[in-house]
Amino acid sequence: MATTTTGRALTVADVVRNQARTNPHRVAVSDTTRSFTYAELDRVTDRLAHGLAAAAVTRGDTVAVLGSNSIEHVLLQHAVAKLGAALATLNWRQSEDEVAYAISLCRPRVVFVQPAFRHLITASDVRCEELTTPDDGRFYADFIEPYPATAPDADIDAEDLVTIICTSGTTGRPKAAAISQRAMLARAAFGAMEMKLSADDAHLAWAPMFHLVSADYMFVCAALGSRYIVVDGFDVEVINDYLHEVQLGWFVMMPGAIEALVARLRRDPRPVAPIRLVGAMADLVPPAQVRELTELLDAPYYNSYGMTEAGPLTYGTIAPGTWPEHLGKRMTALANHRLAGPDGAEAAVGEPGEMHVCGPTLFTCYLHDEAATAEALVDGWYRSGDLLRRDEEGFVHFVGRSKYLIKTGGENVYPAEIERVLMTVPGVQEVVVVRKLDEKWGETPVAFLAAEVELDVAELEAACRRDLAGYKVPRAFRQIDIDDFPRNVTGKVIRERLELQV
Repeated sequence: MATTTTGRALTVADVVRNQARTNPHRVAVSDTTRSFTYAELDRVTDRLAHGLAAAAVTRGDTVAVLGSNSIEHVLLQHAVAKLGAALATLNWRQSEDEVAYAISLCRPRVVFVQPAFRHLITASDVRCEELTTPDDGRFYADFIEPYPATAPDADIDAEDLVTIICTSGTTGRPKAAAISQRAMLARAAFGAMEMKLSADDAHLAWAPMFHLVSADYMFVCAALGSRYIVVDGFDVEVINDYLHEVQLGWFVMMPGAIEALVARLRRDPRPVAPIRLVGAMADLVPPAQVRELTELLDAPYYNSYGMTEAGPLTYGTIAPGTWPEHLGKRMTALANHRLAGPDGAEAAVGEPGEMHVCGPTLFTCYLHDEAATAEALVDGWYRSGDLLRRDEEGFVHFVGRSKYLIKTGGENVYPAEIERVLMTVPGVQEVVVVRKLDEKWGETPVAFLAAEVELDVAELEAACRRDLAGYKVPRAFRQIDIDDFPRNVTGKVIRERLELQV
């Protein structure tokens, strides 16, 4: 009889150390002024891991970061991974109340915050440390420079949590999706294989790091030994320069950003560098923008589909300059999936069904929310709430969301988040928020309200801006009679009928 042995499961720390040995001089992470090779990244994150350990961060703990895109964020992610801890990336676009709630879910040992966003966590009784650059001093002087560049003595495992992303919830409150080291490496392997990426394909991380695409890609680049380029938000001039200078793998473009980039590309006579894939979410982008962007960059459009809880799940591209009628997505073979009809059975070809997913890329849980975890993960399957249909050729097509969601400029917004705030305005009887298609942002929220008095739009907008991120503020407020809300037989408002009135 043959004998088998089981080795220790691969961790993120292993991957970084392996790259430091085999590709020590390749650039691992950079911005416009600084860069770290893989050897340097390994050493500096060893030192930072010791610094975090001195601050009482241990295996199973959470460290949070609140700040715009920076190299320091990347260093924190790899340092906490070496301790078996997790990094929770907080959304600096949110209000103080929203940030405080996210902190209460993640329960971080320490929050590293850029000084510009310190005011967002005054309501939280949590240890805060300034996240600064070497020029500013404190972060490096306190957590890196005093410590040795030796591997920390930490007993870590591939099932340890490594990344926490706060997602919006149907109740109007976020959930903290916790993802393990194993799942992140599985996502990296999927992305590299399905997108046919190489070590020479850099990633331009301009999307906020509290987003799936920038968070996941730190691990894709580490797995490939490629370069992760940090850009502080959608800076069209910086991005345009990189497009003409650096070979990219997946150049992410979101609704709302394409128009400005296209205008800048038109004015630049230089040839662009090679790009394997451009774009995301073709369902929400005007065909004319897809056509022009792919022509200007001479790259196929990536018709993506994925989610925080399961990572990227599809592959499928649209050739430059085209917009075929047959616009679909193919599911990866590296995740099991099914489209469940109302009775739970597999939906027939052509019929919509809820996407259920299982496989190595799945998140572990919603932190400190057993009820939400039990509802989302059933018998090992993640119930996405997304409705898709499969055609005769095996493509899947996005239909809608069983849990009504608005996707504006790449941001997820659940109506309940906005409705909860507007219901606090005096005189309001009922609020229903629906989506409106928008050429620039993909979708935007519109609020329908019933009230006992004539509502002041300025007051409604001020209430939203006080308690919500700016992108969640409705673009329009419509006051109607409470009897004019379209309802089903159980009295529930039918949002799709209200959409016809926006």
